[in-house]
Amino acid sequence: MLRSLVGSEMCIRDSINAEYGGLQKTSIVMVRLRVLHGKQTIPLELEDEACSWLDVKQVLGAQLGISDGDTSRLRIIHKGKEVCEQQLVSEVSKPNAKVMLITPEDPAAEASLQKVSATLDHLSLQVKEAKEQSDQPLEKIRTLLRGIDERITQQVLQIDAIATDGVQARALRKASIERAHSIGAQVEVLMKSLESEQ
Repeated sequence: MLRSLVGSEMCIRDSINAEYGGLQKTSIVMVRLRVLHGKQTIPLELEDEACSWLDVKQVLGAQLGISDGDTSRLRIIHKGKEVCEQQLVSEVSKPNAKVMLITPEDPAAEASLQKVSATLDHLSLQVKEAKEQSDQPLEKIRTLLRGIDERITQQVLQIDAIATDGVQARALRKASIERAHSIGAQVEVLMKSLESEQ
């Protein structure tokens, strides 16, 4: 009895596989990535296990509004190294792996950050002038320093608002933030020294 039941179950299974082309054995293999791009993380799912990094670049380029010809400028970094376009994603990365997308040039962000850098240069000169104005009334120097501090805060907010995708723009952004904090620290030291003089 048991032998015939097992045999009939096998017959039913085989007839289902034949009828639906063996669909119950196949499953959709998804390639999942988390792509870090500037300040955003883009979740990416591809339904083809045989997709290459070039395919990933083209999908990301389409999502970011980059034309096909420009996707060659995109760089994908995985575990600190640039990936080979022809290599399959499934050969290199684990499911839900993090990769970084870099666009080498971002002229708009670079231009905006250079304007901020020029303003920070001007503010740095104003701080030096404030240090040398020991003969001026203390309230006048304090007012000048408060104005500088407010403009530094505005520049930091402006830096935060600039979306940077390119390598050079990211470096400029980091340098500008560090510079703004350095000038702000100088202003704070001067304000404290003025308070101690009273």
